[in-house]
Formats: sequence, C-alpha cells, structure tokens
Amino acid sequence: MSWMPFFEELYVRNMITYHHTLLRHEKDYMLRLDHKYIEKSNFVLDADKENVHNSVLTEQNKQRILKEYHAYKDALANIAAIKTEIDDLTDKPRDVFTTFGKTQTKIIQIFLLF
Repeated sequence: MSWMPFFEELYVRNMITYHHTLLRHEKDYMLRLDHKYIEKSNFVLDADKENVHNSVLTEQNKQRILKEYHAYKDALANIAAIKTEIDDLTDKPRDVFTTFGKTQTKIIQIFLLF
C-alpha cells in the first residue's frame, strides 16, 4: 500500500486552507486599504512555499505552484503600488488647497490689520 495518495490529499487540504487565508487577507486589504494585510499575505505565501518544497509533490508540480505563488505575490504588490500612487495623486490637490487656504487666511489677516 502506498502512502503517497494520503500525503497528497493532506497537502491539498493544507493548500486549500492557505488559499482561503490568502483570499481573506486580500479581501481585508481591499476593504481596509491597510498595508499590513499585504504583509500578512506575503507571510502566508512564504510559509506555504516552505510546505511546497517539503511536500511529496512531483518537482514539476512544485515548480508550477511556486510560479503561481510568485505571480500572485507580484500582482498583489502591483495593486498596493497602484493604491499608493493614487493616494499620492489625490493628496497633491489636497495639499494645494490647504496651502491656498492658509495663504488666503494670511491675506485676510493682513487686510484686517489695516
């Protein structure tokens, strides 16, 4: 009797758990826009990469899974970078209006002195 099917099934169950955890962190990032969820996702990916390396899967399957994990990690990093870029672009007008408002206040104060 071979134990291989049992170990493969056990690994697949663990992989599904990791996948659900990744999806939860991704959802939390999208809802809360907090970078800590990207870090949590990276931690889960790194932990599961170790499981992939130590699994009984064939080398070809290991490489396919690791390639997909790398693509997922890159895609999540790109989403975070786009969010940061959007934040930077939306903060610039806010800064301009804040500066403009402060300047207007100073001008009004100067006119009130005369």
